[in-house]
Amino acid sequence: MARQAREKSALGVYFVNLRAEEKAFDFDDQRYFLDLLVSIKGYDLLSYTLVDNSFAFIIHECEISLELLMRKLTVSFANYYNRKHQKQGNVFIDRYQSKAAHDKEEILYFIRDIKVMGQVFFSNFSSGTSLFSDPWLSKIYFEEVLNLNETNYRYIFDLKDKETSYFTSLSDSQISTYIELTYMMKPNELINVPRTRLNEIIKSIMESTKASARQISRITTIPLRYLWNVAKGVVMYKKNGKE
Repeated sequence: MARQAREKSALGVYFVNLRAEEKAFDFDDQRYFLDLLVSIKGYDLLSYTLVDNSFAFIIHECEISLELLMRKLTVSFANYYNRKHQKQGNVFIDRYQSKAAHDKEEILYFIRDIKVMGQVFFSNFSSGTSLFSDPWLSKIYFEEVLNLNETNYRYIFDLKDKETSYFTSLSDSQISTYIELTYMMKPNELINVPRTRLNEIIKSIMESTKASARQISRITTIPLRYLWNVAKGVVMYKKNGKE
């Protein structure tokens, strides 16, 4: 069966995710990947988070295409990883995953979701709250295309309380992206997660994205009645002052 063609972004901006078969990447592996990523020229890096089984980042195509960038990255990293760990074969699960950004608003949500992922998984390598202290990000793209300076970049992407007045009423697509980035699974795969762990995940999604039980049910196919019960627990938790 032929593989489905990747969706193209008219803006040339993509969220990319590479996942490993297992929790495979140590600190040195992540450092090597980041060094390798930024050593390749011809694109803008807008955000990144590297964790022990997944590398997620956002790029803007310039002189080099996403396909060529990923070919260079995956081949070079696999050679390094297999040599270091004395392994053979594929390092990542299937092909890389990518999502195309269709407008500037979606770019900001992609960046925010990757930052949330870095915070949830305590990433050693994640683009920071300060745009101008991160040597790898394209300041020119943020300033000239997204019209963001240091002040409003901090305002939008400061995740200390995981919310600002900017990020409200996320769409189904945006919440789906948040789930994929944070929990390394498709929304419809959540229904197979053990109940205790699922309760924790649903509570976290509701608190971080402000999604309603009805919206989560629509995205994940988890029964609405079950989600209502979880939502009541979230509300009671907040009323008791235990946030």
